[in-house]
Amino acid sequence: MVKKILFPILLIPIIVYFFLNSAPQVDATNGCGGSSVCNSTVVHNSYTCSLSGTTCSRVFSGTYTSDCHVSENDCWTNSADASCALNGDECVLSIKSRKSSCCGSPGGGGAGGGNCNGIYTVETSCVDPDRCKNENGGRCDINGNVWCSRIVCGACPATTPVIDPITTTATTATISWTATGGTSTKLYITTDSNDFNHNCAGTNFCVFKGNAPASPYTVTGLTPGVKYYVKVLNSYVQGQQSCNTEATADFTTSCTLIAPPSLSMKVGDPSQAFVVNLNPNNTGLTVGFVATPSGIIDFSTNQGNAGNGYQTNISAVAAGPTTITSFVTNPSCQAQTSVNITNNNAGAWWQVKDADLSANGDINSSVPDGQYFDLDGSGGYPGVPTYSSASNLTNTNVSLNSKWLAQSTTVGSKNYDYQFFANQVPTDTVTTTIPNGNVDGSFFESGGTLSYGYYWYKYTGSGTNLSIDTPVNLTGTDRKVILLVEGTGLTIKGNINLTDGREFFGAFVNGAIDVDPLVTSLEGIYLADSTFSTGAGNTKLTVRGSVATYGGTFLQRDLATGAGNTGPAELFEYAPDQILMFPTRLGARKISWKEIAP
Repeated sequence: MVKKILFPILLIPIIVYFFLNSAPQVDATNGCGGSSVCNSTVVHNSYTCSLSGTTCSRVFSGTYTSDCHVSENDCWTNSADASCALNGDECVLSIKSRKSSCCGSPGGGGAGGGNCNGIYTVETSCVDPDRCKNENGGRCDINGNVWCSRIVCGACPATTPVIDPITTTATTATISWTATGGTSTKLYITTDSNDFNHNCAGTNFCVFKGNAPASPYTVTGLTPGVKYYVKVLNSYVQGQQSCNTEATADFTTSCTLIAPPSLSMKVGDPSQAFVVNLNPNNTGLTVGFVATPSGIIDFSTNQGNAGNGYQTNISAVAAGPTTITSFVTNPSCQAQTSVNITNNNAGAWWQVKDADLSANGDINSSVPDGQYFDLDGSGGYPGVPTYSSASNLTNTNVSLNSKWLAQSTTVGSKNYDYQFFANQVPTDTVTTTIPNGNVDGSFFESGGTLSYGYYWYKYTGSGTNLSIDTPVNLTGTDRKVILLVEGTGLTIKGNINLTDGREFFGAFVNGAIDVDPLVTSLEGIYLADSTFSTGAGNTKLTVRGSVATYGGTFLQRDLATGAGNTGPAELFEYAPDQILMFPTRLGARKISWKEIAP
């Protein structure tokens, strides 16, 4: 009869044991001692001794934690008792070692809590006493077996929250989230990351803490341009069990950029400072600039100014409209500026300086606004442009002050062409013959024979141009060079350089004069029976001296294709020293008639 009574008692815990083991839970700290739960740590009090008069007292000075050696067979750790007693005149601390149990109520009772993060199941089984010491009684069968408990961890029922993208203005933020499975949800918003990590334990940085309002929630009264930290804490609390899951995010309130609404520039103008103001000012932020479409303007490296101004320099490189977007990425704010870039030159144009210009036809140059066709010379005056047919020049762009522009027909009975000047060369002049159609510029820099104060060179061709392949640099040589090209033309592939008032260069050509597009400077006197062509290119050509042609002057350069350069493509500057050094032997001979006695 006794066996029949005990059998059902033994069966119940075995059923419970297997039922609990079938759950998908994680085994944690083992324990012992009836239905108590054992933990992995135990908390001890710490004391010091204090002498007051003749009384030696124990004073609490905090706690310390020691590890328990927890297993099914052992649920004890060494602890210490402390007492104070007089030893002569000293108050002495006495420490005695003792055994202290790590077992306590689920979750601690001052101990560690079983490493389950708050969610657990206490599982009991009837086992041999050798596997779990029966310190608290609780025998479960006639064989002396005892109840032994252990903690089995479970998953937290509170699901991890999900924070949606946060939308901001300068002073507000709207926060949306989802959180299920918990018994409560808390929201923390703070400007301090350390305060944020401790769930707004401080009071100086939090702008919201406590039970979360309904999602979405808009928090107001924020400071523009400031970074905030957000935590959503989803909690589960049931009896002595609790657990938390959390999600974090951060945002920065937006700012306000104040930019010019519009601006206009011309291609080739000096770079212009472009300044935007940021509100609130934050020296830790970077303002960026982008133009859409691109290719109309260029930006320099951004430069932050004092105060709340942020600056970049703008260069206009092409005509057309574009929009500048000034922006700050985090916080998010931007401003837009409409930009219109116009072409500073209506087309390729040319210019003269201190020069009288005479044309038996038209004079046209597409002078840009603010520029002048004929510049003042060192004497303070420009030359006089004279045309016979038509001109697009006006008194607003012909010259700065004098406004000189004349329409007149030029009539002459004599052609001062190549043949005229060739006929003026004295017969006893020593002339150096150029043997072939290609010559280096250095050929004219030395050698030859001085005759009538000049070095005379002549090339005679039949359809093949004389080509000067490299620069002619007469600077510092005091040489005066006359070049005659008969029966063909002249091609100039290098600069011709002189010292003002010291050297002279004159080219008298029976055909055309063609200038290579890479030539940038010519000095001297140039006469062509045919044409004078500057060469199609995008570099500026400066001619200091005089050019005379009987077939026309072709100005072929266009700086509009050269990196936005808007100056004159060709500049012709009057050189009085070259006129004064013109050889008298090539001038017209005057014959004086008078009667003489027979």
